[in-house]
Amino acid sequence: MTKKKILAITIAFSMLLTTSNTASATIAQTKIPYAKTTLKNTTMYTTSSPTTPPPTVASEYTCGDYTYVLNGSSAKITGYKGTDTSVTIPDTLDGYKVTGIGGTAFWNRSGITEIVLPKTITYLGSMAFTGTSISEITIPASITSCDNETAGPFCGISTLKKVIFENGTTSIPSCILAGGTVWQAMYVEDIVIPSSVISIGDYAFRGCNNFYQESLTLPKDLKKIGKSAFMACSSLKKIILPDALESIGEACFAGCKSLEKIDIPAHLTTIPQEAFSTCTSLTQVSFADSDIENPSGYIGISAFKDCSSLSEIDFSNTITTIDLQAFSGCSSLETVSLPSHLQQLRSKVFFNSALKQITIPATSNLKDIFYYLGFAPFYGANNLETVIFEDGIKRIPGGLCQYSTISYVSIPDSVKIIGSGAFGSCSKLTENGINFPKKLEKIEDYAFSNTGFSILSLPSSLQSLENSAFSGCTKLENVQLSDSITNIGNLVFANCTSLSTIELPNNLQSIGYKVFTGTLLKEITIPSKVTYSGVTSSGSISSIEGCLSGATQLTTVSFQNNTHYIPAYMLSPKAYGSSPITKVTIPASVINIDENAFSRCDKITIYGYENSYAQTYALEHNIPFVALTMPKIHVSSVTLDKTTATLQPNNSLTLVSTILPADATDPSIIWISSDESIATVDNSGTVTAANPGIVTITASSADNSNATATCTITVTSTPKITESPSFTPDPIEPSNIPSTPDASITSEPKETPQISSSPSFSPIPTETSSTPSITSLPVVPSSTPISVSSAPVQVTHIPSTPDIPVTSEPKETPKITIAPSFSSAPVETSNAPSITPLPVISKDVPTSIPSTPAQESAQPMPTNTPITSSNSTTQQPAISSGNSAISEINNNFPTKGSILADKTSKAHYKVTTPILNKNTNSIGEVQYIAPTNTLGKIYIPVSITIQGQLYNVTSIAPNAFKNRRKLQSITLSDNIVSIGKNAFYGCSNLKSITLGKNVTSIEDRAFAQCKSLTKITIKTSKLTSKSIKKHAFSGLDTKVIIKVPKKKLLRYKKLFQSKGLSKNIKIVI
Repeated sequence: MTKKKILAITIAFSMLLTTSNTASATIAQTKIPYAKTTLKNTTMYTTSSPTTPPPTVASEYTCGDYTYVLNGSSAKITGYKGTDTSVTIPDTLDGYKVTGIGGTAFWNRSGITEIVLPKTITYLGSMAFTGTSISEITIPASITSCDNETAGPFCGISTLKKVIFENGTTSIPSCILAGGTVWQAMYVEDIVIPSSVISIGDYAFRGCNNFYQESLTLPKDLKKIGKSAFMACSSLKKIILPDALESIGEACFAGCKSLEKIDIPAHLTTIPQEAFSTCTSLTQVSFADSDIENPSGYIGISAFKDCSSLSEIDFSNTITTIDLQAFSGCSSLETVSLPSHLQQLRSKVFFNSALKQITIPATSNLKDIFYYLGFAPFYGANNLETVIFEDGIKRIPGGLCQYSTISYVSIPDSVKIIGSGAFGSCSKLTENGINFPKKLEKIEDYAFSNTGFSILSLPSSLQSLENSAFSGCTKLENVQLSDSITNIGNLVFANCTSLSTIELPNNLQSIGYKVFTGTLLKEITIPSKVTYSGVTSSGSISSIEGCLSGATQLTTVSFQNNTHYIPAYMLSPKAYGSSPITKVTIPASVINIDENAFSRCDKITIYGYENSYAQTYALEHNIPFVALTMPKIHVSSVTLDKTTATLQPNNSLTLVSTILPADATDPSIIWISSDESIATVDNSGTVTAANPGIVTITASSADNSNATATCTITVTSTPKITESPSFTPDPIEPSNIPSTPDASITSEPKETPQISSSPSFSPIPTETSSTPSITSLPVVPSSTPISVSSAPVQVTHIPSTPDIPVTSEPKETPKITIAPSFSSAPVETSNAPSITPLPVISKDVPTSIPSTPAQESAQPMPTNTPITSSNSTTQQPAISSGNSAISEINNNFPTKGSILADKTSKAHYKVTTPILNKNTNSIGEVQYIAPTNTLGKIYIPVSITIQGQLYNVTSIAPNAFKNRRKLQSITLSDNIVSIGKNAFYGCSNLKSITLGKNVTSIEDRAFAQCKSLTKITIKTSKLTSKSIKKHAFSGLDTKVIIKVPKKKLLRYKKLFQSKGLSKNIKIVI
């Protein structure tokens, strides 16, 4: 290349460079609409009018030590090039309001020790100040957001110890103090949160693991905490959640390894997924109760997972759902009482926990557990031994305890149904660890499949065993089924490989298919009422199987007497197989056998009676037949239609006998009279009376002399009186006897009283002068009216006396028993008529006149103690109707079962023994139901006074103090005899209790879960193994000291240890 060409290229390049620089300068002048003035060594910026439109957001500009970008009319700082140690970030750059600081804007400016943020800032970017050396920062209230990335704006600043949120801040932004991607540590030790804050954003304090505060109190008006907000704050020991808090996010406190206790406020009804997971120091969780009418509280998936120190949970009444693995890995959690309104308990809730005992509350409404892969709620809780269902539960949910290690189950008599799979595959559960409730009606599918039963005895109330209820119980040898069972479903005892004998219920009507497949049964009797046998099929008739299919050892089948029908396929073997049955016995009562009853039973021989339907069927179907000799059916019992009777001489009656069984071979009866001089009996049971007296007629079976029945016959000489007696009074001289009006009679009574007579007798004559002789007058409350029958009374010249008042239209007419009638000897008297006897009714007896047999009637007063009336005035008897006599005497006092409120002891009581008579010094009895306050110390009084009457306090009601957490000590008076079920259950702050000298009964869980009890003083010497229920003191701390009477020390040590108390608990005198 020549020198001229090189020079030309150089000149051209220089011209191009000059043009480019000129263009750049022009662009630079156009970019910033401000004039630049240099004064000495200071660069100053003064505002001038913009000459061009503002640049786009993507463009970055420089203003002094700052670079920034624009977002509309505001600036976001993107970098800092200064060397100052103390930086006050301006609120404007080039006239634009600074509203944000971008990610890594102050990256690695380690010389900066102080930063002041302007109040115009609303946004901070990820790791904006990472690498600086600041020790304290104040966050303006104007900041509302940060980058929702993995690291916050102050991430990794090891010198940052204190963060202050400005007063007036209402929301703490998400990620404001968050650590990095692997929970990079934040070193903040002190965080100041103003009372104005109502929400904390997601990840706000994640990784702040150097909190020096042992307790962090959040603002009282705080309502929301975002997800992972305090995640991995590993130094935080205690945090106080305000009552206003309504929601927290997932993993909110996860990894807070120093957190020891948490109280969940009432408004926080949802604990989300992993909210407190891996809080390894957390020992206690308490949920506040709420008055919500329709609770819907929720504990989420793994909410408390791996809280390895958690030992106590106090659930609220609002929790209805506990989700998957909520408490899995809680290796210190031994006992739990589930929430009172729980409805859903999901899979593996207590997986790998230390759970030993769990209580299912009566008020819960648990639904069947829908699990997958066999993961039921207690699956993997390998220490679980005891499940207690509270009284009042009617149905045990399906799947609840399946695949668990339980060995003891307490089921109350209120349970009627045990749900599908409820205890399935609980291999440690045996007959010694369960009590079947007395009212149990149904056991559903797989309820006890694969359990450890060897003996099975079911209650008489049971009606139905559903499919596979006890299938796979390989140790089951003995089964006792009650006759109340009418249905046995499919495969109920399938693969019970030790079962060799069974007696089916007499009332069984329906039986499913393959009930005994895999058993060792060799023979079986089918009850007479069975009319349906379930079948299974793979599609073709040849594959249909019946109830006895699969019982490969079964060779003999008998049908019970009185069987009328044998259904199809009952004996059919497994598909395409051959039945092992060789002998089938059919009674003469059978009148119909289905064509396919013995399908594929090619080895059978039918045993029956000649000329029976069984013989006909065998011949028609070419089945071998063996004729049986008709067995003799013996009489087992004899009954008579009467056990007592009364006859007059020469009268007769016929007794009717009944024998069982009705088809007994010899039904004849032998009749015997114990005294034929009084009455005789013929071969038909006709009894004829001869003379007065008492005789026993015996009916005996001619077949079985031990089958007898008797009737006692009373022969009377005097006809039985059924109407009011009439009599003729002795004649009385009419002289000197003034006339008197006739006695008035009740008009139009609503009900005429029934009057029966008592035995007759003759009283001793009595002599009087001028005073009427009154015999056997009733003594009744004078204020009670009498209804009088209209029987005629003949009276001649009765002395003048006031009329007897009679109640008109009584509400209820009593049945009156008339005292004995008699004919009295003449009575010598002056002006004294003879008066008929009336019933004797004591005025002091608070009862109405009973309707009783004649021999129980009120007895007459002796005639040698007559009732006299002075001044010609007759004492007027009155007979009450119904219970009005009781009402008059007891109308001021509570009846049995009444609830009383006593202001002195500040408690409610229930009357157990009422006071009936105010005129006596009787003392009633009451039961302590519940306190009306929440005092820390309570003394149960010896007695209370209500309406001036004394009531002794003798017992503590069930649930009286249940979950009273403020109760600290209680003393029971010496009058207390019994302490009810759950009386002090869950009183977690109860420290001491004194039992009086007369306590004889302590019911189940009376003091269970009283974790703070340190002293129990027992004065009574009356406790026994039967009077203290097994779980009365379960869940007590081993530090508790029990003080007992000196003479009972050794016995009580053994007694309490047998009730579940630890051997480490001290029992002293």
